[in-house]
Amino acid sequence: MHINNYKDFFTREYLMGPNSLKLLHELLLNAPDAIPGGYVLDLGCGTGVTSLFLAKETKAEKVFATDLWVDATSNWQRTQSWAQQHKLIPIHADAHTLPFAHSFFQSIVSVDAYHYFGGEKGIFASKILPLIAPGGSILLAMPGIRDEAMHSAPLLQEWAGDESTLFHSPAWWTDHLAAEAEDITIRTYESAHFQEVWEDWFATGHEYAMNDKAFMTRGLDEMLTFVMMEVRKNR
Repeated sequence: MHINNYKDFFTREYLMGPNSLKLLHELLLNAPDAIPGGYVLDLGCGTGVTSLFLAKETKAEKVFATDLWVDATSNWQRTQSWAQQHKLIPIHADAHTLPFAHSFFQSIVSVDAYHYFGGEKGIFASKILPLIAPGGSILLAMPGIRDEAMHSAPLLQEWAGDESTLFHSPAWWTDHLAAEAEDITIRTYESAHFQEVWEDWFATGHEYAMNDKAFMTRGLDEMLTFVMMEVRKNR
C-alpha cells in the first residue's frame, strides 16, 4: 500500500473531514489480514476515495461504496473516471436500512462515519454484525474523546453542539460493542496520526476545516482522539 500515491485526493474536493485515506491506511496496516478477498462494505464512504483505496490496495473482489450524504450517481461518475467500475459499486443508503443480505460481506470498513449512528443501542447487533460472514472483520475509525467526563466540557459542546453526544472514549466504544454480541473479538487503539490527519484537513482551506482549526487552537485537540477498532466475528 502506497499512501503517497493518493496525495491528489487530499483536497477539499474529496476530503469531508480529517484525512480518511490515512486513517484507512493505518487500519489496514494494523490488520493486514482483515480483507482477504470477497465483498467489502465501505460504510459512509463519502466521495468514494476510501472505496478507491480498498479496490486498488487490498484483495477485495468488490467494494460496495455506501453513503447517505453523497448520492450514488456522483460516486458512480467518479468511479468511472477512476476506471474502477469493475470493482466499485456505489450505493445510496442509510445505515439503519442497508439493502444487503446477511453474511454477504467478508469485511466492513467505516472511516469517520460510524459514530453518527453506531452509538445507538442495538444497531451493531441488528444492522451491522449480521451482514458479516463468520470469520469476517469490521474496521472502524471514528473521532472520539479521551475520557467520557469530557462530555461536559463547554468547548466540546460549543464546537459540536447537539452532536457532542456522539463522541465517546475508546473504552466506551469497546464496552458498547462487546455488550452487543458474545461471538466477537475486539481490538481498540488510538490513531498514531491524529495531528497529521487533522492538518491535512486544515490544508484544504475548507470553511468547515478553518472552523475546526480555530477550535483546535483553543484546546479542543487535547480532548479529542481517533478511536480505531478491529472487530472479528468468530462464528
